[in-house]
Amino acid sequence: MKAKTTSDTEVTKVVLRVQERDGVCTPAAFVAEAADPASPIHDLFDWDDTSAAHRWREYQARVIIGQVRIEVNGSRAPAHVHVTVTRGDGQRKQGYVPLETALGDDELRAQVFAEARAGLGGWRNRLAAFNQAAQAVTAIDQAMIALADEEV
Repeated sequence: MKAKTTSDTEVTKVVLRVQERDGVCTPAAFVAEAADPASPIHDLFDWDDTSAAHRWREYQARVIIGQVRIEVNGSRAPAHVHVTVTRGDGQRKQGYVPLETALGDDELRAQVFAEARAGLGGWRNRLAAFNQAAQAVTAIDQAMIALADEEV
C-alpha cells in the first residue's frame, strides 16, 4: 500500500459522484470506485489480500471483544474498554482491559472518560445540525460537563 496522500476534497468528490449516480454512497460502491488504480482514492486501501485479510480479522476481533458484556447492578455493561498502556519497559500498547481495571487506575480511567467525552462530542456535533434535536444537544452538553467534572 502506498502512502496515503489523497486529499479530503478528492474523497468528497468520489462520495458525491457515487451518491449522484446511486442515490447513496455505500462502502461497497466506494471500494468499487477505488479498485481502479487510476482512482484518486485507490491508495487509501490495502490491495494486498494477505495483509488486508489480517487487518480485517483484527477489526473483527475488536468488534467481538467490544460485544462482551457483564451484568452490573442489573444492567449489561461493556466488560472491556479500549486503552493505551505503557509497560514497564516504556513500550506503549493499545488494547482492551477489564472495565474494573480501567476504572481502578487513574491514567486508564482518564482515558475512558476522555474517550466518552469525545464520543459524546461527535454525536453532539452531528445532532446540532437538526433543530429537532436541540434538547438532545443540551443533554449531551450537560453530560460532557458532568464527565469533565469527574475526578479522573
